[in-house]
Amino acid sequence: MKPDITVLCSLGRHPASDRPRAAVADARALAFALGVGGEVRAVHAGNPESPGLRDYLGQTAARRSLDALDVIEVPAGRDIRPALIEYLSQRSPDVILAGVRAEDGEGSGSLPYDLAAALGYAMVPTIDALSMPGAGRVELQQVLPRGRRRALDAGLPLLATIDAGSATRPVFAEARARRGQIRTITPSVLCPEIDPPEIRPARARPKRIAVARGGSAADRLRAASETQAGQGQLMIDPDAEDAARAIADYLRAEGLLRQR
Repeated sequence: MKPDITVLCSLGRHPASDRPRAAVADARALAFALGVGGEVRAVHAGNPESPGLRDYLGQTAARRSLDALDVIEVPAGRDIRPALIEYLSQRSPDVILAGVRAEDGEGSGSLPYDLAAALGYAMVPTIDALSMPGAGRVELQQVLPRGRRRALDAGLPLLATIDAGSATRPVFAEARARRGQIRTITPSVLCPEIDPPEIRPARARPKRIAVARGGSAADRLRAASETQAGQGQLMIDPDAEDAARAIADYLRAEGLLRQR
């Protein structure tokens, strides 16, 4: 048996040209779905006129591609979750697939979890294999840190994110991208405005204190705890203010505390 799959597709930007394009993680999710087999549908919430959407129509995997891409028309700056929930609840796919997080915007990775909670779907992150041995059940392989894998058995319906590092890389065909159809859908639910995310310069990471390596554990502990001659100061029963001032001076000297 083959499950009915819907893939959530977002848009990213090319790192060199800044041109809108298919998000790499979602493109891998679509290639994964085409490889599993069964009926595959893809949906995007946003502007149906965006040129990057045809990148999904041109993708081929396992000698399959999309004939059409559903686009829910949602203006920029609006919450896409109500529109996606309405779309998915009306179609009730067996499996919903998505990338781990979006490339553009907040990229928090919370959308799949929000949709799974709203739809009542089971949620499994970072998978790289899926099969349906019988009705109502799927067998999954989940990607864990350090290259480990874990076999899982789950019931349907299911929402899963695809591990982009191990998923199939799609092949692009320009002719298929031009032939594919973009179907515009107008949602009947209200999509409220959302506050734009705050963007600020990244803060420098704290500087690690050097720790002596090699030797026995006792030698490393002694090197970390002892003060070399001519460095630092030894304070015996100091006042709280004097001790705090000495600690602050040391942290500033090591670059761990900003200068006044």
